[in-house]
Amino acid sequence: MEEIVYNEAINKGQTECIICKETFIEDEENIHITECGHYFHWDCIKEWRKKKNLCPLCLRELKTFWPKEVEKLNKKMKNSGLVKVGIEEMFKLK
Repeated sequence: MEEIVYNEAINKGQTECIICKETFIEDEENIHITECGHYFHWDCIKEWRKKKNLCPLCLRELKTFWPKEVEKLNKKMKNSGLVKVGIEEMFKLK
């Protein structure tokens, strides 16, 4: 999966995280794509969003997003019947 995200970023001409200016590395697990189609290191965009809720490249508003691993875990939790709320709801309660 990491290779797919990396290849998508490279094919779209985005070879580095615009926030930290570091080049994306093949097989890197830390690459995240926003809903506006831009790629960043997960840690970089997570910290960026604490200050601004806009994409650093196109300035579109960023909606709440979760890494794919969290989405999968959330689905498993809800389907298990062991919890009544998913991760999104727990996060909103804080």
